[in-house]
Amino acid sequence: DQGRFHRGVDRALDEVLGDGAAPLLVAATERTIAAFARVSRRQGLVEGGLPGASVDVGDDVLVERAQPLVRALRDRRRREVLHRFRSLDATTPRATSDLRQVLPASFAGEVEVLLLSRASPCWGTYAPETDTLELRDTPRDGDEDLIDRAVRESFLRGAEVLSVAPSALDAAAVAAILRYPRS
Repeated sequence: DQGRFHRGVDRALDEVLGDGAAPLLVAATERTIAAFARVSRRQGLVEGGLPGASVDVGDDVLVERAQPLVRALRDRRRREVLHRFRSLDATTPRATSDLRQVLPASFAGEVEVLLLSRASPCWGTYAPETDTLELRDTPRDGDEDLIDRAVRESFLRGAEVLSVAPSALDAAAVAAILRYPRS
């Protein structure tokens, strides 16, 4: 029974991808996409999927066809998150663009979404055990890129990480939406 097969695939995806919020683009025939959509509980299932896929279509062709859909999803998500960041930034302590708050929050698993607006490094050191942060314009021995550190720590603790244009964060290098207000 195809319904049972698709439900099994859906359960297996839950085990691999988690809660179902991550976008999932199904590449298959229109009939298979529709059948899977009927039984799937995944919130991130991309409506309509990528129809026309078959065993005769190579991976490179599928990637080429998927790129515009994935780009549109990524752009929409970025707009949604920026809107949410701006709303929270104006009303609650759940949003910050201060690295002195972002970095400890990333270590504590408090970052829900991390926004990066530039690739240039922010040099210094951070000791999470004492919450000691030193920032420098030029690197010294033992320094690291603290933006990269915030990305790693946030990602390892389940945060979504998105890059945005520098103008989106009013020239801040990094910003965060926190899971709850930081004390």
